[in-house]
Amino acid sequence: LERVFLCRNVESLYPNFNVIAKFNVAFNPSQLSNALTRILRQRIWLTYNFYKLSEEDDSVTGYTDWELRTVLKIRFDDVVSFERVEVFNKEIFNRVSRLYVPVNVENLPLWRIKVFELPTGEQYLCIYFDHILYDGLSGVQLHKEICEELSQLTDEKQVEYIFDLERDYEYLPPYPDPPIENNKVYKPAVTELLVAKFTQLFPRVTKTFEYLSMLLSDMKPNCAKNPVFKTGKAVPVPDSKFAIANLSSSQLEKVLHYCRSQGLTLTPYVQAIAMECLEEIVFPHYATGHKFSTETAIAIDVRRYLPAQLEFNFGCNATVQYFHLPPLSGCTQKFMRYVQAALHKTIEKRKLGVIHALGIIRYLSYEQFYPIVKKAVRHTLLISNVGKVKQPESTYQIQDIYFSQCIGLRYYMTVCMISCSEGGLNAVVSYLPEFDDLYDGDRKTMDIFVERFKQRLMGYL
Repeated sequence: LERVFLCRNVESLYPNFNVIAKFNVAFNPSQLSNALTRILRQRIWLTYNFYKLSEEDDSVTGYTDWELRTVLKIRFDDVVSFERVEVFNKEIFNRVSRLYVPVNVENLPLWRIKVFELPTGEQYLCIYFDHILYDGLSGVQLHKEICEELSQLTDEKQVEYIFDLERDYEYLPPYPDPPIENNKVYKPAVTELLVAKFTQLFPRVTKTFEYLSMLLSDMKPNCAKNPVFKTGKAVPVPDSKFAIANLSSSQLEKVLHYCRSQGLTLTPYVQAIAMECLEEIVFPHYATGHKFSTETAIAIDVRRYLPAQLEFNFGCNATVQYFHLPPLSGCTQKFMRYVQAALHKTIEKRKLGVIHALGIIRYLSYEQFYPIVKKAVRHTLLISNVGKVKQPESTYQIQDIYFSQCIGLRYYMTVCMISCSEGGLNAVVSYLPEFDDLYDGDRKTMDIFVERFKQRLMGYL
């Protein structure tokens, strides 16, 4: 799996994902430097970067000549910056989305911090990461640990080097943790490997099976009648635009109460409504006399299947489950129940094919995985819900929090959700920049989309 993310990083195909939080108490650089120093002594994973071991081109080595290594030092000012801004809004996300965290750089880890300070005294701490070693829950956990360390500070003297391998050696384990792909949960069965190979060798037979499946289920799309949504041209750059939809804590509680009454969880509820709004508002700008089928994805946390640990497991421990669906055609609630049942089968009944699929990557040659990474063949939508942030009582608390990511080359739109007790639910929508050029009358189509999306979230109650 690391080879895929290395490829995306080296070839600048995916800038970052980020988690931004507002705390209830302000902090200064000295306090933050001390908090990070304490965290890095406990979290060796946060000191890693990947380094190339040879001069051979990656197209020859297939990204097999890279080494995961602890950096020698991390200087506070190299990874943390404070910036004054007039307002915190979607433009902050647009700016952050263009920032890269490169591999193969001495004395720099694969994360950075920007603290946005407003004239009101409010601070928004943004941590942005490369996906190669981290996921959304890793970002949330780091925010929680920063809160915890800030609450316990006794020394506020500025620390220049928040990590020094020689100084901090006694705190570190002797070796990096082994790759989580070595865990059996990532090991595909022989039958799954055979199916993957069969699909590759006999694509026409695969299409025949898909057609028969469509005849047997009204939840399988007829792509001859309803082709999969595409904008009509490949967009081979990872640029993204952003919008934000917020539900207050009381509004979120009403939505969750409705979901529970219907046997639903929040994720399929939001996915279906996002698809409904896309179908009604965005798709008509690209339709040529037909309705579109869709290819959507829902992110799944893999940690629940790993061996129980006493502490949080940092890493990129996530996969996605894909749904190839026909047009909603007014059957939104039916789609919610269908996706809910599929997720239940994966999560609760431990049907782990979507996780085993990650394990198949290790069997792919460079020639096989590179087109998957590089070619701009986009899925319609990704939904990623990292849930509600839970914190113990402490001086520093998270008042509001956002999770967002770039669309990269894989999606037309993503909806990233996170919530906390005080700030409610924030859904950050990232989308293809050309959607910003669409208008309905004198209004931007995406402004209408976000407005309708929030209305519909409350509209089923």
